Amino acid sequence: MRRNWILCALPVAAAALAGSMIACADEDTGSTQNATIQLCNDLAELEAALQDVAEIDERSTVDELEAAQEDVQAAFQDVRSSAQDVAQARVDDLSDAYAGLQDAITGVEGEETIGEAQASIEAAGEDMSTAVTELRGSLDCPR
Repeated sequence: MRRNWILCALPVAAAALAGSMIACADEDTGSTQNATIQLCNDLAELEAALQDVAEIDERSTVDELEAAQEDVQAAFQDVRSSAQDVAQARVDDLSDAYAGLQDAITGVEGEETIGEAQASIEAAGEDMSTAVTELRGSLDCPR
C-alpha cells in the first residue's frame, strides 16, 4: 500500500513542481542565465529520478525502492535550491535596473536641462521596463 502511494504521489508532486517553476529559457544574461540553466539541469535530474521510481515493480526490493526515493529527495532538494537561485538572480537583475534608473535621475545636475539628460534617463527607464517585463513573464503574472 505504501509503495503504491509513493509511486503515485511522487510523479504528481514533481509535475506540480515543474509546472510552477520558472520557465527554462535563455532570456537573461549572466548569473540569471547560469541559474536558469542549473535549474533546468536539476529538473532533468528530478525527472530521471522519478523515472527510476516509475520502473519499480513487483520484482524490486525494498532497498531499491528506498534508493529511488533517496534519489528523488536529493534531486528535489537541488531543484528547490536552484529555483531559489533563479528567483534571486531575477530580483537582482531588477535591482540593478532600478539602481541604473536612480543613478540616471540623480545624476542630473542643477544647471543641466532635462533635455540634456533625457537620453540616459530613457535608456535606464527602458532597462527597468525590460527587467520588469522579464520578471513578470517568468512568473506568468496576469496583466
